[in-house]
Amino acid sequence: MALIVILGTGFLPRFLHVEMQLNSDCRITLTRQTEEMKCYTSELMTTKEFLKKTREELQTFAHELTVVIEIRDSIQMELVDVYRKAKTISID
Repeated sequence: MALIVILGTGFLPRFLHVEMQLNSDCRITLTRQTEEMKCYTSELMTTKEFLKKTREELQTFAHELTVVIEIRDSIQMELVDVYRKAKTISID
């Protein structure tokens, strides 16, 4: 008898309406979350690509710097040799 009263009051249609609304809200939330995830994924990929290019540039710069330091050291050694020879010549 209580079931008849509940059904007679329109409880079930209201319950189903609320349940459908919750399902709809969940789908909307899931869609938004999926869109945000795609956006974040895209940003992450862009950042990773930028980081990779920056690392490559840094490696190139480090290599060039190493070469310049080696050249500087070589020139410095030549300069020391020239000073020694000049000192030897001036003493003689």
